[in-house]
Amino acid sequence: MSVQVCEGVWRNRLGQRLVITQCEPVAGQRWTDGMYHVGDDGRFSAGPESNLDLVEYIGPFPDRPQPDQQAKIELLRATLTQQTAEIDRLRSENERLQAELQQSEARNTADAETAEYAARLEMQLDNSRDALRDLQEDHTAMDNRAEGARLAYLAVIKTLWEMRR
Repeated sequence: MSVQVCEGVWRNRLGQRLVITQCEPVAGQRWTDGMYHVGDDGRFSAGPESNLDLVEYIGPFPDRPQPDQQAKIELLRATLTQQTAEIDRLRSENERLQAELQQSEARNTADAETAEYAARLEMQLDNSRDALRDLQEDHTAMDNRAEGARLAYLAVIKTLWEMRR
């Protein structure tokens, strides 16, 4: 019984291409991974490398249908379709989140502008209150002066009236 690592076309150390099939034994051929060798009898052995050791798998038989390959291709296509749909879904989700972020930034900008405008209005209101207070103080001072002038005028008139009598 022969141990077959893989059916298909292989290359040995000499660069020769060999066709390995399940139907024919490979008389003394060994497969190597660089450290261990697998012989036709199924035994592992360590030993010197041979130029006939199979070292590179080239591919499957070109003239045989590969049902497993077709199944793999269909599976990969289905996976690709699912992943493409997932990518599209994630892309639309990303666009939606970007739009929300822009709206949020616009709201934050508007809120900041509104807060700045409100602060300016508060400052103007404080300035107006200070100006009104100053005007009221000036008005009170003018009223006091006017009252003093009125009292002085009345006193002069009263004195003149009394002098006339």
